[in-house]
Amino acid sequence: MFYFLGIDIGGKDNTWAVVLEKRGSGWTLKAELSLDVPEGRSVTLSEILDFALKNKVLGVAIDAPLSFSVSCDSGLRKSDLELKKFLKQRLKGAEKWVVSYNTLMGTPLRSFLLAEKLAPICGAIIETHPRAGLLFLTCEKEPYLAVEYKKSKEALKKAKEFVFDEFNIKSEVEMPLKEGLIDALVCGLTIGLYFYEPEKLIFLPAEELRGFGPFVVLAPFKF
Repeated sequence: MFYFLGIDIGGKDNTWAVVLEKRGSGWTLKAELSLDVPEGRSVTLSEILDFALKNKVLGVAIDAPLSFSVSCDSGLRKSDLELKKFLKQRLKGAEKWVVSYNTLMGTPLRSFLLAEKLAPICGAIIETHPRAGLLFLTCEKEPYLAVEYKKSKEALKKAKEFVFDEFNIKSEVEMPLKEGLIDALVCGLTIGLYFYEPEKLIFLPAEELRGFGPFVVLAPFKF
């Protein structure tokens, strides 16, 4: 079996990881990592690494900065500025979802250390922004979902249903309604599409940086 990992990195008790397997025209969400208990749970970076060591992981998408530059004093890369522009085109105010990596405390360090450990094991490691991807995915039909899913259980439920239907996802377990799991799921789909349907992604501008990438976001249309 070959797997894709979607990882929403936060702090010690707020890191979520899901495992996807390609299944015909759809995807199977596995009862692994954050979904190995019915209520869902935060996982450690060591648990993610252990899964990758024991299984064939084709690719990983992480919701956190993975590349940096000593000349980028603001902490906003060309890719961040481009994503801000795209978000503003779709929804005024959404550009605020992209923040400087200078403001993210320990998250960039945790993501960089994890990517460094995974690099010799996994086929591809990409950075993504699941909330942006969710907006681009839903903005034509349900434009409020990407705004509300982080504060409304009803919007979170609708966001989950939308993503499951859009990508024909079958789950081995009932996925709990947690925003970290939705974010991890969109990350997992992004790396899956990177292999199978890259035309459904935005590849944000590259520049001379140190780290891992590219920075890729789910988008079913072209800007």
